[in-house]
Amino acid sequence: MVPDDLWGRIEPLPPVRQRRPRHPGRLPLDDRGCLQGILFVLHTGIQWEWLPQELGFGSGMTCWRRLRDWHEAGVWDRLHQVLLTELHRAGKLDWSRAVIDGSHHQARRGGPKPGRARSTVPGPARRHHVITDAGGTPLAITLTGGDRHDITQLLPLLDAIPRIRGVTGHPRHQHTKAAFGDETTGGNVL
Repeated sequence: MVPDDLWGRIEPLPPVRQRRPRHPGRLPLDDRGCLQGILFVLHTGIQWEWLPQELGFGSGMTCWRRLRDWHEAGVWDRLHQVLLTELHRAGKLDWSRAVIDGSHHQARRGGPKPGRARSTVPGPARRHHVITDAGGTPLAITLTGGDRHDITQLLPLLDAIPRIRGVTGHPRHQHTKAAFGDETTGGNVL
């Protein structure tokens, strides 16, 4: 399910699991098996406890705990940065435009109540905000309360874009004097 080249990128990212010397317990499931279990649950939408044991991915609770631990350790953010860097070096990120959008989701187990009296969301909700490049590759995602508008998340989304390494060289655009005003006219020429 997880190809070897993808696993080669992911393998150095998770933290090393340490066993207790006095009470070591069972041997932990390998990270690749847990990742396959996590991807299976997220792809199929089944509940964690219904993860089939026949697949060899371990129990659903083990995969869920590993997902939680990796999230707390920042594994997913580092993986996102690694993949964006590879796309940038390959020239597959289109930086000419950026698109920002959001979506509402009901917070079934509770969430922040709407802050305004005239909220379009009836009750607790969450809103996902995403910024993508012109080709649709996600650059950053934020999560807010259901009553937040996309425009309020513009600067936080821009700040959330990870530092992407790539080809060094001259800037893509060089600014001219005419774009910012000419000294002879003394005004803006935009």
